[in-house]
Amino acid sequence: VLQELHKKLADSQGRKKLIEAALRGLCNTDNFVIYRHSPPKMMKACSFILDNYRDELTSSLQSFYKKYKVKDNLKLQKEFCDSTVKLCLPGQRDADIRMAPEGMTVDEANQKLAEDMGTMQSQQQTDIPPKAQTDRDEL
Repeated sequence: VLQELHKKLADSQGRKKLIEAALRGLCNTDNFVIYRHSPPKMMKACSFILDNYRDELTSSLQSFYKKYKVKDNLKLQKEFCDSTVKLCLPGQRDADIRMAPEGMTVDEANQKLAEDMGTMQSQQQTDIPPKAQTDRDEL
């Protein structure tokens, strides 16, 4: 929903009339044919958000687009999902999906990164020769 709005509002500077016009035409099947969920499912979610969180969404959009002129609205997606509607499951938000390596969840990727960093540090410690041995080799 927020991705579709970004296409229409990226240059809006938070103007109320542009936001209201974008919201009026948002829940249309044509807007949701490129996403991983089916258009009917996306339209149902869109209608739910507008029916239950229209005022909060309008306020969030105005605030975000007054402050930021960016190529995407991942920051807004995260704030709106986590703070406003509190319905988005971890790993299901667009921000999470874009950051997760293919075939791994965000948590799995973070764990692998931590393990790799720990392995690299321990290898570095074992690969360093003692100072005395280095001096002897130079002689």
